[in-house]
Amino acid sequence: MSARILEPRNIKVIDEATAAMFRAMTPAQRIMIASNAHRSARIMLKARVEQLHPDWTPEAVHCEVLRRLLGHGSSELLEACGC
Repeated sequence: MSARILEPRNIKVIDEATAAMFRAMTPAQRIMIASNAHRSARIMLKARVEQLHPDWTPEAVHCEVLRRLLGHGSSELLEACGC
């Protein structure tokens, strides 16, 4: 898998109040927030793929969602999942 290059224009800086809020949380709370955000992204992405391709099988939708979430260089992972 190739390494991703971070571009400065894609890095967002949070304000101090938000940073303080996250610092006050336990690690478990921060992990729960990230998990919930990831779950929401998967649900919304799945709905969008189904909207764009109503004729696709559930397996094809699943593979497309994985492809979009994993991004560039994920072909080996996708093959391991049967996609």
